[in-house]
Amino acid sequence: MAWTIPDKGEGDSNIQSILFQEYLDVLVAGLAGTDCVISGCGVTGGADMTPAVATGVVISNGVWFAVTGADVTIGTADATNPRLDLIVVNASGALAVRAGTAAANPKPPARTANDVVLAVVYVPATDTTIGSGAITDLRVIRDDIARAPVFLRQDATYTLTSTTTAQALFNASTNGRITLDVGTYEFDIIVALTSMSATSGNATFDLGGTATLAALLWYGMGRDAAADAATGTYAGSYSADATLVTAPLVTAATTTAAFFKIEGTFEVTAAGTVIPRILLQTAAAAVVSIGSYIKVSKISGATNTTKIGLWD
Repeated sequence: MAWTIPDKGEGDSNIQSILFQEYLDVLVAGLAGTDCVISGCGVTGGADMTPAVATGVVISNGVWFAVTGADVTIGTADATNPRLDLIVVNASGALAVRAGTAAANPKPPARTANDVVLAVVYVPATDTTIGSGAITDLRVIRDDIARAPVFLRQDATYTLTSTTTAQALFNASTNGRITLDVGTYEFDIIVALTSMSATSGNATFDLGGTATLAALLWYGMGRDAAADAATGTYAGSYSADATLVTAPLVTAATTTAAFFKIEGTFEVTAAGTVIPRILLQTAAAAVVSIGSYIKVSKISGATNTTKIGLWD
């Protein structure tokens, strides 16, 4: 947890050492996991009125957002009195500044609903530079949330588009995607399909999205056969690439149903979205069955994790 209140004499002004109710509200929302930082998003000063926000991941009102690092602009300082401004990620996942009101004894402004507060900035009268001493870190960092398994399950059937290009494998969430921060992950998928092509009911799998993936290894197995059928050949394939599109998951047959189990690990080296995707070998309006699911677990916040536990 980076949330802190500096002792008197530690900041540019003793005003920064006052524990305002707004700061407690930020802490409560962060501890509840409603509006909090998962990783990164630290704020640093510079040579002018544009402090820098680092890349990171936040949760606003329960929704995950990947934040691209950028400078934010603090408004012109008052000619007479100091001011307290908040640097936030808003409910749309965008960086923003909430300007306070200049006063002899200023207070921070109220948050807009579901703002994730990153820092409060002390803006002295006539100031032209936001240095490190003017910035108080108010991030409530909940990396423990990122380590909890995330789960997506079809509670209704999902009809795929009749195409051989990549498409989301799940629609239990609107876009069938998840935002992940930097780290090492493991995943597990079970999916059943019906209404596949009678010419070749087969498919390949990959991971799309905006996140940068590395060191990926996954294995898939299953069969091209109807549920509960005794016939059909079990087969599988594996990949050390996030974009395998050449090897079918199973041995193709003319059955219009298939199921697959896929599991593996990967690293996220730059935060972003990850979309489990399917590529049908033959175009058909295939249907993803109820109960199909994916589970993703974060093993570590590092991208080169080799062991967890007391290995020697």
